[in-house]
Order: sequence, then structure tokens, then C-alpha cells
Amino acid sequence: MCIRDSVQMDARQMDFESGSFDCIVDKGTLDAILCGEGSTTSASKMLSEVYRVLNNKGVYLMISYGQPEHRLCYLEKPAQFDWSIVTHTIPKPTINTSLSLSNEDKDSPSVHYIYVCKRNPGGRKPDIQKD
Repeated sequence: MCIRDSVQMDARQMDFESGSFDCIVDKGTLDAILCGEGSTTSASKMLSEVYRVLNNKGVYLMISYGQPEHRLCYLEKPAQFDWSIVTHTIPKPTINTSLSLSNEDKDSPSVHYIYVCKRNPGGRKPDIQKD
């Protein structure tokens, strides 16, 4: 499937057919969901939907500020997801500016994490089916 126009929908209940995508790129979506009410349930629903709409060789690419010890617990669920996960660490881009940083910004890690989740071909089929 090739989408040329943007679409808006709830990542916890997507309108796409199962197996529609080769790749899904997430830049902060799971991070944002984990900041909201009912975050654990919402994160689980979103990841189940991501897994469902990926084809059997699909890749979920998540770019996050969340450290592996805080993100892998959502991704490494063999009963739900049959994928291999590789984590990469990259430095955050910096800009030169005269703006002062808050104490919170000064203490934040200076890296982003990229989680590459590849579905295992012929592996487990998603339980969630769309009507």
C-alpha cells in the first residue's frame, strides 16, 4: 500500500487491512502515548495494531527518547509479537544557540534510541482482526 495523502486516526484502532504495510516509522508516537492516561493499556493496543497492519516481513522502526530498559518491556512480548528487535543508539542533533536550558533539559540523555522490530516470516499471526 502506498499512501500519498496523510490520514488521521487512532493508532490504537487503525482502519487499515491486516498486512497492509512493509514498514511503519514511529517518531515519538509511543513516547507520547506513554505520557497519557491509561498508558500501559494504550501502548499495548497501539503495538498490537502496528503488528497487525505489518505484512509478514514487515519492519516497525521506532525512534524514541525512551531508554531500552523502559521500552523493550513493551516490545518483547513473545506471546503477542513474533519479531526480532535490534536497538541502535544515536547522538541527538545539537544546535548552537544562546538560549538557556532548563535543569530538566540539562539532565536528559544526549541520545535517541532506534528500535528496529522485524517480523519473522511465517511467524505468529496477529490475534486482532478488523471488521
